[in-house]
Amino acid sequence: MTPSLRHLKLASQRKMLDSVFDSTYWENLISIKLPKLDKFEFIFFYTDNKNDDSINLEVLIAPFRSSFWLHDKRWFVASAYVLRENEIWLHTIPINCTGIKDLVRVETSWMDNGYRLTERTLNKILDTSSGKTLTKLDLHSNRISGQKIQYLINALYNNTALVELNLGDSQIGDREAQDLAHALQNNSTLTILGLWQNQIGHQGAQYFADVLRNNTTLKELCLQNNSIGDLGAQYLAHALQNNTILTTLYLDANGIGRHGIQNLANTLENNKTIITLGLGYNQIGDQEAQYLVNALAKSLFGCFSDIKTCCCGFCCLPCTFGDNVEKTDGTSCIGCCLAYWVSSACYLCWVPHMMKRKVLRQKYLLKPEPCHDCLVTACCGPCAVCQEARELKSRSGAQGRPNVLPVRAQPVAYRK
Repeated sequence: MTPSLRHLKLASQRKMLDSVFDSTYWENLISIKLPKLDKFEFIFFYTDNKNDDSINLEVLIAPFRSSFWLHDKRWFVASAYVLRENEIWLHTIPINCTGIKDLVRVETSWMDNGYRLTERTLNKILDTSSGKTLTKLDLHSNRISGQKIQYLINALYNNTALVELNLGDSQIGDREAQDLAHALQNNSTLTILGLWQNQIGHQGAQYFADVLRNNTTLKELCLQNNSIGDLGAQYLAHALQNNTILTTLYLDANGIGRHGIQNLANTLENNKTIITLGLGYNQIGDQEAQYLVNALAKSLFGCFSDIKTCCCGFCCLPCTFGDNVEKTDGTSCIGCCLAYWVSSACYLCWVPHMMKRKVLRQKYLLKPEPCHDCLVTACCGPCAVCQEARELKSRSGAQGRPNVLPVRAQPVAYRK
C-alpha cells in the first residue's frame, strides 16, 4: 500500500475472528503505513457456526471508541449480530457496499453500549429511531441461544416499535424466559408473542404470568409444546384473573393435568376477554373436561352448553323466567310467568326481569356481569333467562331445589 493513499474500502468474509476485527491492528497499520488516509470504509463478516458464546459484540466495539477513531479520524464503527444468518458484522458507518442485504440485526455502536434492533441500510448514518420501522420479527426455528439470545433480549428493553415476535423452537429455557419477561415488563407495543416448542417450565410460566399482571398490550401468547405443567398453568390462571387484554392463549402439549385445568376453568368464570384457549394434547379426562364445561356453561352466551335449558327458554321464555324466580325467592311461578308475558306485549318485560336478576345475584353474591342488569335484561333478555336457569340448575341439590348456601364463584364467562 502506498503511503499517499487517501481512500481505502474493504469488504471481506472471514473464517475466524482474526486481526481485521482488532482496532489496534488498524491503528498501527494506518499510523505507520497510511498516514495520509482520510477515508476508511470497511465491513467484515464472520459466520458463527459453532455458537461460540465467548464472542461479545461489546468487546469487539469498545476499542473503536478511542480518540483515534472518534476524534482524530472521525471514523464511526458498529458491530452487529445478524439474527437469521448467525453472522457477526463489524463495519464503518456509513458504507456504500452493493450486494449486501439490509438484514435484521442487533446492533451496538461507537455511541454507547446499548443494543438496538434494526434493518437500516448500511449507507445511512446511525439513527436511534431507525428501528421504529421494524414491527414484525419472525425467528422461529432459528435456535439462537446463549449470548445470541441475550443480544435480542437487551435490544427489547428499549424497543418501542415491535408488535409481533415469534421465538418458537428457539431453545429458550427458564433462564432465558426470565430475562425475556423482564425485558417485556414495561413494553407498550408488543401484541403477539410466540414461544411455542421451547424448554419453558413452570418457573418460566411464572415469569410470564408476572408480565400479564401489568402488560397493557399483549393480546396473544403462544406457549404450546413446552413443559409448564400444573404449577405453570396455575401461575398463568391467577395472573389472568384480572387481565383484560389477552384474548388468545395456547397451552397445548404442556403436561397440564387436573389441578392446572381446574385453575384455568376457575379463571374462565371470571375472565371476560379470553376468546381462544388452546389445551390440546394435555392430560384431560372426563373430570377435567367437566371443569371446563361447567365454567363455560355459565356464560351469558353459553346456551348450547345445556340444550335442554336452551330449548325450554326458546319454547316458553315466560315459563322459564317464572321457574327461575320461584327457585330464587319462592314467588309463585304462575304469577311471574303471567307478569313477564303481559309486560312483553308493551316491551317492558325487562323491568321485572331486572328486579329478579338482582335478587338472584344478591342471594349468591354474584357481580353484575357481563354488564349492568338493566342492559343485560333489556338487550339480551332470552340469553339472560337461560343463563340464570343454568346457574340455578348448577346449584341445585339432590331434590332439584337450589342450594341456599351463598357461593362466591362468579358464574359468568361469556365467549364470542
